[in-house]
Amino acid sequence: MSLFHVQFKEKVISMKKLFLALTLYCLLIFPSLMLTAQDEADTGWPIEQRCVGDPTPPPEDWTFEGTILMEGNYGIHAVSVDFETPYVVVFLPPSRTLSGGNALSPDGRWYAALEGESDFLRGGGLGAFEAVSKIIVYSTEHLRQAYEMDWHNLSIIGSQGLNQSSIVWLDNEYLVFPQGENDFSRINPFTNENEAWGGIMSPFDAGFRFFQSPDWSRAVINRGLSIYDDNWGVYDPITGESFTHLNSVIGFVGWKPDSSYFVAKIQVGDEIMPDYQLALFNRNGGFIEVIYNPLDTKRLGWAGRSHLVWSSDGRYLAFHDEDFKLYIADMEMKQIIDLCRQSYGGISWSPDSQQVVFMAINPWRRQSPIVILDVPSMNLYTVAYHRQGDLIGWRAD
Repeated sequence: MSLFHVQFKEKVISMKKLFLALTLYCLLIFPSLMLTAQDEADTGWPIEQRCVGDPTPPPEDWTFEGTILMEGNYGIHAVSVDFETPYVVVFLPPSRTLSGGNALSPDGRWYAALEGESDFLRGGGLGAFEAVSKIIVYSTEHLRQAYEMDWHNLSIIGSQGLNQSSIVWLDNEYLVFPQGENDFSRINPFTNENEAWGGIMSPFDAGFRFFQSPDWSRAVINRGLSIYDDNWGVYDPITGESFTHLNSVIGFVGWKPDSSYFVAKIQVGDEIMPDYQLALFNRNGGFIEVIYNPLDTKRLGWAGRSHLVWSSDGRYLAFHDEDFKLYIADMEMKQIIDLCRQSYGGISWSPDSQQVVFMAINPWRRQSPIVILDVPSMNLYTVAYHRQGDLIGWRAD
């Protein structure tokens, strides 16, 4: 064998050894790199504590715009800078108004309520029935202004309340409501206009199984029989077109005001004792990233859409954990702000997105403080006290 062939063979052997070494190196290093990247992705955004302390009376030169609306005895109550004591803006006759299915319009100027009768069913485990006789839309600005429509609809409410007749606002003018068993009507309560609604997806069980985007081009829907069924997906609620199946989503969905993204509660880990996180998705259901991972093992308790609330400019997202601890996600800075405060009874943002209102937990008083957090200064002020009922909105005046 010539010297050339010997040298060539030695080079081939050396190259094979180098290739084998590189292969082993990749097998050892790449999985750890992939695991590290996955771990970093699952930790969520950094959490910064900005403990706001106990609320104080506001200084004389401080104010807030608009009117805060809340449920209360005999109707809808309001608080404004001119009236520190909550006052009734919508009177709901307790003997005729059904307890569920009512809804505030997106701009907060109208409150739609159902009148009729309900009763518990004996046996069969069905729950109760509701017989709706009227739909009434009340002004939250003028106490005696209201629009009525006669209606006839009977619905059975299951043990989880999943078949309850619910009013859904399409915008500030039109409502959607059941007409018969599987048909829906598009209603203009101000003109008594009533026509068949073209959407093929049922918008009911709103807040549990149906979460529509503000522009109604998408909806996160659970088409299973239970809120716990793994049958969540993103659909066009009008045509029924399916965009994606969401394997880990179990509800608790909040859409960004411009309908470009949504945040959802997702389930990870063991099926028997799972953990929960908040994740950001694009409008078609594409996963983007985990934004909140409760590293202190506290879980995100089940809560309706009133506990996952975007500011109108899309900059902030307020939400609770299982212990009603309040957080604000700064979507621009990609940061979670821990306020070190507990709250309950709903969250609402001011029309200018600079303030957030909630009810502070106060076990020593019969009435709960209504407090406003001024986000730029992180000052917390008590503006009123309220005996019972959730916050439902903050109307621009």
